[in-house]
Amino acid sequence: MAVYRDACGRFAPAPDSTGRLKRCHDETIAEWKARRLADTFLTDEQRATVIGCGYFDVQGSAGRTYRILTGGHVTGNVKRLSETEPHHYTRSYCAHVYSRARPVWDTFLAQAFKLETDEPGFLNVAEPYGYHN
Repeated sequence: MAVYRDACGRFAPAPDSTGRLKRCHDETIAEWKARRLADTFLTDEQRATVIGCGYFDVQGSAGRTYRILTGGHVTGNVKRLSETEPHHYTRSYCAHVYSRARPVWDTFLAQAFKLETDEPGFLNVAEPYGYHN
């Protein structure tokens, strides 16, 4: 079986009747569109930290600051920042619906919107994840 690097940068079997290449191509386009949409909602500062650092910060409706990590994983990617120590997390949260069909940037935006508009509601559905200080 021939192997090549697909449009997602992964090694994959050569395209065959299963449509594997088309699915990867469709996922890549969906991710690109979701990222472009996200850029329209993020501030200049948020876009800069996404590019430079792999995260963006949002202010919750109750006043706390959260960092949404954008490295591609959605499990535990929402961090509550310390009010006294910059860049220190006091809690991580897992708040996503797992779906391979949903681009990760759609999830990042949904997390941000929920925090900005209904922080207590976010905390009711989010699961504390991993460590906390």
